[in-house]
Amino acid sequence: MANKNLKINISVTGSEKTREQIKKTTQGIGNMRLTTKGLRREIGKVRNMFLLWMFAIRPAMKLIRQTTNALFEQEKAERKLRTALANVTTATEGGAEKLIRYAAALQKVTIFGDEQIISAASILATFQLNEDAIGHILPRLLDMTTSYGDLQSNALLLGKAFTGNATSLTRVGVQFDKMELAMARAKGPFEEFNFLIESLDENYEGLAEELAKTGFGQIKQLENQISDLNEVLGVSTLPVKKFGTEV
Repeated sequence: MANKNLKINISVTGSEKTREQIKKTTQGIGNMRLTTKGLRREIGKVRNMFLLWMFAIRPAMKLIRQTTNALFEQEKAERKLRTALANVTTATEGGAEKLIRYAAALQKVTIFGDEQIISAASILATFQLNEDAIGHILPRLLDMTTSYGDLQSNALLLGKAFTGNATSLTRVGVQFDKMELAMARAKGPFEEFNFLIESLDENYEGLAEELAKTGFGQIKQLENQISDLNEVLGVSTLPVKKFGTEV
């Protein structure tokens, strides 16, 4: 009889311990679920932030960089021209603005962007050429560059040519009679200037506008129009970029 009681007590005690262990295990599993639920919530937040960056913020920042860079290039070219012309003794007030407007007009009929043309004009101004002289040289510079070299190098070349070193043009294929050049030079700087303008026209006249009419030229003009649009957008997005930098 005593043995039976002993067996019953052991059985009851064991079952109570088992229930207590099961209860603790169940509570542990519940706590683990709460913990993993919180972890999943945090992972979800990180994922949402990543998606927001990839598909919204990142493209927006790229657009802001493109537009503000285009604006900065335009402003830099205009500032260089204004500064260079301010050092030309024969330049007149408002001369830089005239050339800036002229560059915009030339962009519409050639493949060159107005900021490129303005930058070339600033190079010509370093040779003490005023806005009127530069205005005559610019379309010839674009025609010449369509056939040979780049705007920057050719602007330097023409700057030298129109300030006493005209013979340097013969080394790049510009053909003219040296005797006629000497006769024009003897009549004064105005005659020499006109002689060089006519010589450039005889070699390159109309090339820049003709190239703009080709398929390649149409694509380049479209790119220039997009660049102008970016400049306009850059004015609007500049405060956003400044805010982002400060933050």
